[in-house]
Amino acid sequence: MLAVHEAAANIIEHAYESQRNKLLTIKAVIYPQCLYFVLTHTGKQFDLSLLTPPDIEKKPERGYGLHIIQQIMDGVCYAHTVKGQTCIYLVKQLNTD
Repeated sequence: MLAVHEAAANIIEHAYESQRNKLLTIKAVIYPQCLYFVLTHTGKQFDLSLLTPPDIEKKPERGYGLHIIQQIMDGVCYAHTVKGQTCIYLVKQLNTD
């Protein structure tokens, strides 16, 4: 739940620059072996290659979102569609013992 919330908050704040009335679609699927989430938006695209580690000295309370998402989830993938959408795929493996 934390990873999905953080991804959605990042989309609202950064992709949509906190503008209201923008579309954010969240799809959740439960499989026997994993939870699968897809967050889709049409806001500004983000270039992950420009991502740098958070600077603790400058902003100790901000900038950890993507790091937290990657630590919590077992799979994280970002993709851009030909329709101008950005999709964030999150996968969490379930303990099936």
